[in-house]
Amino acid sequence: MMAVDAINGKADPPEPNEVPSQFVLECLAAESEGDGMLFAALLQNKLLYATSNGSWYVWRKHAWQRDKVGVVPGLVRYVTERYGEEILAFEAKIDESKQENGRAPHGRVD
Repeated sequence: MMAVDAINGKADPPEPNEVPSQFVLECLAAESEGDGMLFAALLQNKLLYATSNGSWYVWRKHAWQRDKVGVVPGLVRYVTERYGEEILAFEAKIDESKQENGRAPHGRVD
């Protein structure tokens, strides 16, 4: 493994991994500990924290690149975005169930 520093102060964030819905719901139920578990799963094999120098590294296809511009802390948004996706999917299931049972969908009043 080779580590390189960020070039020109710019770095694109890594794309999150796919995580199954059931795991996301388990993380949601586990509260803050689950948030950390989901963060780790979403970015597994894409981030590395070096305790020896207190730096984060991002995998860049062929080498680890030190996060000199602070990309990693912003990646917490992946956790909230993934929870949001699950909430929307759950609401859609509720609406579908209500329609099948002849009731108004979520957020609508008849």
